[in-house]
Amino acid sequence: VGSGALTPSTCAEIIAGPIGKTYQAEGVCTSIANTKYGNWYLQDETGSIYIYGTVDKTGNYNWSSFDIEVGDRVLVEGPKVVYNNIIELVDVKVLKVTKSLIKVESDPVEVVKEGEVFEVELTCKGDGLSISIPDNAKSWLTVEAILLNGNNAVVRFNAAANEGGARMTTLVFTTTSKGQVNTAETTVTQEGSILEMSISDFLAQEESPTALYRLTGKVTNLAASAYGNFDLVDATGKVYVYGLTATQVAKNDKSFPTLGIQEGDVVTLIGTRAAYKGTPQVGGPAYHVSHTTHTEVASIADFLSKEVASKALESPYYKITGKITEIVNETYGNFYLQDESGTVYVYGLTVSGVARNDKSFASLGLKVGDVLTMIGQRGHYANARVEDQKDQVANGYYISHVEGSEGGEEVGNLLTLTVEGLPDKYPEGATEVTLSGQKFEIVNVANYGSGMQFSSTRDRDGGTLANITGTKKIKSIKVTCASGKSWYPTNLVLYAGAEARPAETVITATSDENSSTYDLSGGDYKFFTLKNTSQYAVYLDKIEITYAE
Repeated sequence: VGSGALTPSTCAEIIAGPIGKTYQAEGVCTSIANTKYGNWYLQDETGSIYIYGTVDKTGNYNWSSFDIEVGDRVLVEGPKVVYNNIIELVDVKVLKVTKSLIKVESDPVEVVKEGEVFEVELTCKGDGLSISIPDNAKSWLTVEAILLNGNNAVVRFNAAANEGGARMTTLVFTTTSKGQVNTAETTVTQEGSILEMSISDFLAQEESPTALYRLTGKVTNLAASAYGNFDLVDATGKVYVYGLTATQVAKNDKSFPTLGIQEGDVVTLIGTRAAYKGTPQVGGPAYHVSHTTHTEVASIADFLSKEVASKALESPYYKITGKITEIVNETYGNFYLQDESGTVYVYGLTVSGVARNDKSFASLGLKVGDVLTMIGQRGHYANARVEDQKDQVANGYYISHVEGSEGGEEVGNLLTLTVEGLPDKYPEGATEVTLSGQKFEIVNVANYGSGMQFSSTRDRDGGTLANITGTKKIKSIKVTCASGKSWYPTNLVLYAGAEARPAETVITATSDENSSTYDLSGGDYKFFTLKNTSQYAVYLDKIEITYAE
């Protein structure tokens, strides 16, 4: 028994009201979560709230005594709480139960892809029965008959064959009696084909928890987790994959690591069209169909030593980096790629790995002089008219590139870096920048107006600059102090190595009053790390990198 001073509030009013206040609420029971304590959902025209606990007059949980079923209209009273952002009325007292005039007795319907006739059984105590089929289901779902026998009703439907993806709809049954209007619902799910489509076409589909789509694309922005979250990219667009599993499962089982998928691999998967806060994504979770694997080669010469592949989209693939020296065909992306070890002909480059060239090369904006990282297969075409086009990179696709004219200039074998291309303040953490057509990683290096400023070690990590792309052997590196600044050669340390971000082999310098030159000719060094290890900031006018002939 509740307080006679209270009057029912709407769900919206309760949601907006203060915590701890006691409310009366009246609405329809839409779902029952627990019959031991009486946890269920109450809904009215303004929203829905969770009832966490239902007690009798003595304060005991006695769910069966209330005879509440889905569809019944119930008036309750209890205090509002918020738990894990869920609005609840706790341990409510039941003031009134108005039994629904209608109830669906049969289970939710699952229809085969070929189509079939099915029946929905109901208890109907009202005057008459009406059926509502959503507009988007009227093309494939029709009512064949309504059979009434006292309080029992059977509605017969005909579902047409489904040539598309899986589909689902909700049927609403309505009856009335003496001004009381009640409804009951059931879902109909029909099997469908798995539709193969591009990412742009996938993004245009409606959200559906049942329709399945087959997508193929390149893996980018791979998250470091066991769930398999990443962006999938093809020539038409990009979509976020919210979880990928090894097999089709109802809930993500963290099996993604067993697949061995790397950033840059081409993946074929099956998933649903989902969304998060209005942004489309692949849901399901998606499950794995196939993927390519790749390894990184040290040079173009190393790539040319590999065995010729037999079929597109089948491993092995190789990741290579070089400079574009000549573009032969701008429609399909045929060009020459060069590093210090040699040159190879690239027979076609696309945004992502495809079985047939989709002419997406132009969208990449590549030009002669750009340093390109790509993945492709070792190819060979014996009938090529041009001799140096017989050995080639086949079925190649894009990973990244750096333009050949940013942050300084390259003349012959000399690469000069200046402040151009540096941020105007120290970035947060390690950051990639493009300087003179190459990728560099900087930590606490910026242009504050006094040159290339390398931070001291007093209150942060010392400024560091390291090349990420190493296509040529380095002969020497010269650093020149910025005008108006004092030069202390021992403040900087230069490491060199055969792999990116070296941190062991220290190269000694020959210095004068405003510069230092590091001789790297004694080793096969393609990478360097320049680091300020002192407690004073270092200011450079330029860095000159001389490559071996």
